[in-house]
Amino acid sequence: MWVPAFVLLAVVSVSAADQAADAQTFIKTAAQEGMKEVQLGMLGADRATHPDLKKFSRQMAEDHNKMNMQLKELAAKKNVTLDQSAQAMKFENLMNLKGEQFDRAFMGQVIQDHNTSIQLYEQQSTSGQDPDVKAFATNTLPHLRAHLEMAQKLSDRIGKGAAAEDTRSDRSIEVRHDAHEGLKVEKKEAQPAGETR
Repeated sequence: MWVPAFVLLAVVSVSAADQAADAQTFIKTAAQEGMKEVQLGMLGADRATHPDLKKFSRQMAEDHNKMNMQLKELAAKKNVTLDQSAQAMKFENLMNLKGEQFDRAFMGQVIQDHNTSIQLYEQQSTSGQDPDVKAFATNTLPHLRAHLEMAQKLSDRIGKGAAAEDTRSDRSIEVRHDAHEGLKVEKKEAQPAGETR
C-alpha cells in the first residue's frame, strides 16, 4: 500500500516530538527531586542527633549531588533548560522538630521521597523513549534503591532505639560507601569487653 511521503513525515515528527517531551519532563522532574534530596541531606547532616543518620545524610547529599551533575550534562545534551533559580526547600514539617522527633520525621521524609523518585526512574527505565535518558534512569536506579534500603534500616533502628534505648549495644550499623556498589549498610557485632581482634 502506497503512503504519501508527507504522512510518513508527520508520523516521524510526532514520534520525535513525543520522545523529546518525554525526555524533557523526566529530566526536569528528576532535577527537582535531586536538588531536594541534596538539601534534605544537608539538613539531616546538620540537625540529626543519631551519628549514623548524620553520616547517611552527608553521603546522601554527596551522592545526589553527583547524580545532579550527570543529569545536568544530560540536560545540556538534550537541550533541556533546567530551572537554576530553584528555591531552597523549606521542609516545614521538619523545621520545628528536634532530637529523636526530628530523626524519625527526617527518615520518614527520606523514605517517602526515595519511593517517589524510584517510581519516576523505574517508569523512565522501562518505558522511556529516548535511549540516553532511559540509560541514565536505569543506571541511577540502583543508587536510589540503596539509599532507600539504608533509610529503611536506619529508620527501624532509630524507631526501636526511641522505644527502648538499646542498652545491650550488641549491634551497630556501619554506613559506608563503595565507589562501585554505592551505599552499603552493615550490621556489626560488638566485641565482648576485653576482647580484641
